[in-house]
Amino acid sequence: MTQSAMSRQQAHEGKRATRAATLIEKYRLSRDPFSGEGMSGLFFIGGDRKNIVEALLHFSRFGSAPQFLCGLPGAGKSTVLHEFAHRAEKDIDVAVITIDVLASREQVLEHILQAYAVVDYGQGDALAKFYNWLRSQAARERQVILCIDDVQHLDAELLRQILALVQDADLSFKAVFSGETDARIRLESAVEAQGMLCNTLELAELDPQQVGDYAMYLLESAGYRGELPLTTMQLQAAAARSRGSISQLNELLRDLLVASADSISVTPQRPVFPRSNLIIAAALAAVTVYFGWRSIETPQVPGAKPIALEKVKPAKRASVEIEAVHAPAPVAGEISINGSNENLPAPDTDTHSSVAASDAAQSVAEASPAGAAPPDSDAARVEQRREASAEIAKQDSEKEQPVPASVMLARENADISTQETSPASPARSSQLEKVFKRLQAWPDEGYALQVFGTHNEARAKKLVEQYFGEADLLFYETRHNGKPWFVVINGPYSGRQSARESIVSLPESLRRLRPWPRNVASIKGDILRFDELLGVQR
Repeated sequence: MTQSAMSRQQAHEGKRATRAATLIEKYRLSRDPFSGEGMSGLFFIGGDRKNIVEALLHFSRFGSAPQFLCGLPGAGKSTVLHEFAHRAEKDIDVAVITIDVLASREQVLEHILQAYAVVDYGQGDALAKFYNWLRSQAARERQVILCIDDVQHLDAELLRQILALVQDADLSFKAVFSGETDARIRLESAVEAQGMLCNTLELAELDPQQVGDYAMYLLESAGYRGELPLTTMQLQAAAARSRGSISQLNELLRDLLVASADSISVTPQRPVFPRSNLIIAAALAAVTVYFGWRSIETPQVPGAKPIALEKVKPAKRASVEIEAVHAPAPVAGEISINGSNENLPAPDTDTHSSVAASDAAQSVAEASPAGAAPPDSDAARVEQRREASAEIAKQDSEKEQPVPASVMLARENADISTQETSPASPARSSQLEKVFKRLQAWPDEGYALQVFGTHNEARAKKLVEQYFGEADLLFYETRHNGKPWFVVINGPYSGRQSARESIVSLPESLRRLRPWPRNVASIKGDILRFDELLGVQR
């Protein structure tokens, strides 16, 4: 670099520092939000970035074909890859490497080994060591995902060898490639040569509305409180001139905000109480004092003498009905009073009890019809969810209407007998429906702890019941490897860090299960995808 170039760069850095200082002073910020420093943990989810991260997380669990994330230079592809690696499940080894334009094949392989901390795995070159390490991870039932950024600089032969490792069925190895749009043809040709398919995810430019959301997101992260001080025309200009580059967009937004600083009024941190409010408060106080003084002089009218109610002797028939509820039901037409049998008409409670008993018997018969679908089939689970929704609606309506004690007793006995005799009882789906309604109240941006996952519903339910009162656990149903999958979670929490810190408060036996934080939105997505698979409409 020549002396003139260095002087120009120093002048540019000085101007940037001056603009940053003006921005911090005018808007009362804690730092420069567009510098990229002090932004650990910040990730702008707009511009379809959240959906792309969710698609990569779904690929890490269920996919196998190589993924290609493409976009314009500076669009934020590397940021998306690191966010995916940060949110991946703990039982998956994820590494992100960037290919330099002058990097050789040996240098790239050494970079891969360093990213996974692979040392002393047999003799031979770096590729052989990496292969031996992948075999050891497969033996431990751990998946490995390699994210290669700037794939357009990767050697063609090394690209073919990495795809061959992905194609090896004995290895639990997956690959995610990222690069410019022009590299798509080269990557797809290499994938087709191996007889494979490639899924493409495109990171598009931010439109003016998304640029405004992005600017507001960074300003609030630096302590700004107020409305966005940029016009629609300024946002359109920033979106057009940045050409999809986030670094250029940061420079443009900083300059626009500094230029607009003189024409805006920032909301003060300590607002002054308005004088008009003081005048209104004083007037209300004067009116209150005046009417209070008038009420003291007004003579009070003596109150009317309370009415005395006579005690009425309870009817004898009511006591007979109450005894009939708690005592064994007598034979119709005979009631025992004081040890003597008298031929009297049967009370109404017997009629209600017989009706309730017949309803209970009919519900037991309907709970286990002949030729019904297996309890673990999709058809049976759809029917169970419909019955659970109807049962919840029925319980809500019964709470509003009074029910005789005899009918309530018969219904409780019928419900208990039905749950004990029918393996496909709606009680199980009713519980899952209640869990679904509870999860819908959790915020999408919150987090939960995934504690346990199993194909056996009884094990998940037993774990929840075992720690009742010690840890707030619940479980929901989804699908994994084509089979029902029951996941036990704990939450919710406001963020990933708070969820991690709460692990120490769980019982020791639960901590040994290695719970890990998970976004609430992804949990709701699992449930909704399972509902779509079964054809359930909520």
